[in-house]
Amino acid sequence: MSSAEICIRFLNGSDYNDQQITCNQFSKLEYSDENQTISNEKQLLENFKNGGELAVQNLQEYFETSNLFSLAKDKLQSYQMMFIKQITLVNQAAVSAGVSATFANTVNDYFIERMLTATDRDGTNLVHREMLEYYLDQIVKSRGSQGYSAEISEAMQYIDRRLHQKVSVKEVSDSVGLSPNYFANTFKNEVGIALTDYINRRKILVSQNMLQYSNFSITEISQYLAFSSESYFIKVFKSVKGITPKQFKKTLVANG
Repeated sequence: MSSAEICIRFLNGSDYNDQQITCNQFSKLEYSDENQTISNEKQLLENFKNGGELAVQNLQEYFETSNLFSLAKDKLQSYQMMFIKQITLVNQAAVSAGVSATFANTVNDYFIERMLTATDRDGTNLVHREMLEYYLDQIVKSRGSQGYSAEISEAMQYIDRRLHQKVSVKEVSDSVGLSPNYFANTFKNEVGIALTDYINRRKILVSQNMLQYSNFSITEISQYLAFSSESYFIKVFKSVKGITPKQFKKTLVANG
């Protein structure tokens, strides 16, 4: 007799939500020791928070082999449920490692939406892997930013929240309470590039994701990211990536 059949006999006629929750709990007992599972998961997440590349592989394997949602209607739903559970924990690990909570929540929304549109096992594994690699990259970047002064770190977060707007040196300097000239010099000394170049690089990073994961046109992307013109966007993109947005899009198609 299957665990699902046994669960139905446990609570037949009782509150539906209670029945399903108890049923799921019973199912877990069949597959693993809960305390051991939680312990393993905590260790994997701790390794991930410390920026270990191996942690990505371990979490991926854990995701692919877990039976925690064995009562889901099908395997695809099981992986989607597991993903939502795991990305919530990864989000918490990233925030505790220094990643902005607001930004991390946006990342969660993006990857959960992609996971829910996955149609097969390969699709769920791809989204999961990209999620882990993206969060790991953000943790590594956050650790690097921890070497900056409080004003510069705050300015970086201010910029990231306004990449779809035109942002001036004065606006950013005012946000951290410094004069424009002093702020511009301090920013370049600490970060190694001028503020304008930094803003452009961040915008190009966003544009890459839009080119890869959306159907926005180059014109629409340049407008969304508040470039003065499409031609200027193309110029900046090429200066950062070495190729034009159109060439970048072609490489994505070529690589499948």
